[in-house]
Amino acid sequence: MCFRSILALAFLAATAALAVSRNNSDVTGMAFPVSAGAQQSPAKPPAGDTHTSPPVPGSDGSSKLTDAMAALEQGRLTVWVPRTFLRGDGTYDQDFHWDSWFLPKFKQDFPNFDLHFEVMERELLEKAMESTPDQHFPDVAFVGNLREYAPLRESNAVISMWGMSRFEWHGYWVIFRQAPNMAAARAFLLWLAHPLDYMPSWSVSTRSINASDKATVEALSLEVVRDYVSEDFDALWPNMDPQAARFSGPKHDVKAGMLKLFNDVTVSPSIVEPFLTFGNSRLAFVLVAASGEGPKDFGMIHSAVILRNEGGGWKVLYVRPHGPLPLLEDLLSSFDRLGFRDDIAETAPEITVIGPPDHAVLPLQPEPEMEWAKIDPKPATYVFEFQQRLPWGKDSWEPSYLNLVSPVTDAPTLHQEYSHAAGRWRVWAITKGGTVSMSEWRTITLTP
Repeated sequence: MCFRSILALAFLAATAALAVSRNNSDVTGMAFPVSAGAQQSPAKPPAGDTHTSPPVPGSDGSSKLTDAMAALEQGRLTVWVPRTFLRGDGTYDQDFHWDSWFLPKFKQDFPNFDLHFEVMERELLEKAMESTPDQHFPDVAFVGNLREYAPLRESNAVISMWGMSRFEWHGYWVIFRQAPNMAAARAFLLWLAHPLDYMPSWSVSTRSINASDKATVEALSLEVVRDYVSEDFDALWPNMDPQAARFSGPKHDVKAGMLKLFNDVTVSPSIVEPFLTFGNSRLAFVLVAASGEGPKDFGMIHSAVILRNEGGGWKVLYVRPHGPLPLLEDLLSSFDRLGFRDDIAETAPEITVIGPPDHAVLPLQPEPEMEWAKIDPKPATYVFEFQQRLPWGKDSWEPSYLNLVSPVTDAPTLHQEYSHAAGRWRVWAITKGGTVSMSEWRTITLTP
């Protein structure tokens, strides 16, 4: 995964949810542990999905999550959407292409359903949101910014999308509580996060993990994701590897302001399923989807889980508990392409971190570089892991992010740029056989 993609994922986290959805330009640069339904916006609509593998169902050969979309087989849904969104410095608009791009995507999965977009200029949509809709009431709306979204959520007028859309547009998907077609509206939010028939976006190659280990790592992954959604961290941590990064849960007692808005998400998990599992006898990777519902939220999240077995059984080494499906696939495919093998059993040597020193305080510009010595023999990859500090206290961290760093270099050391205000970082080395070593953590603070 390229570092730009990792930073995009990190930016999502910094601006909203520990529990799920994030990213709104109105709160750029602030770190909140929960949000509901915020999506990001691309420079242009994605070019489309590339499917090179057969469908991957849940372990039991079926998918209850896609079964939950059955309300989209027949019926009608009215969706209010803005025609354009602001790009760049906000001086010009770009068209969303709802009917020419988005609708054909939907029709591929549900050709008999009438998905009706009422496309409005942004100013008219804002006015419509400010007043109580009349008899011409929509089922769903796409709200373009926090200024419009916050009053709707605070007044309990809408159900917010829990999770992140795979169509990366900036804004908030909501269901109006008076929606005439509630079942279809809920199914639509699930479809925004997850396609009807999931297929990996790449051809998965690392499949030497045996059936017994596959069942074990899937069960552990589902348990960890369920515990995360339920905020049962006492149950979560025993399944984690001793070296796994610890992270904090949301802070529900925040009293006011944006911190309160982004921390009132409480969701109970309903369906939790594995949709992709690969790896070898030492390192495994699982993509999990989970649906959930709370007083103000409904939807689905995706989680990426990495597990390792050092001889004493499988433990969760890393979990990215929430993220848009395309970015999680980007991360997982980067690991799969390393080609882990069972017939190589070398141990990864210890990693020596060079700088900056622990507790360093450095200027934000120019971006400082984290440096470590390369190891011999050369690993399959290095992994740069970083966590951002949350405002709840010294030891409060959001879930960490990973960036794969190529070991191919003629220099004696490797570098990674760091551009976050306050956080901590460390480096992994992973061998071709799937063994992992990790450096110590180092904290850093960047100042303007």
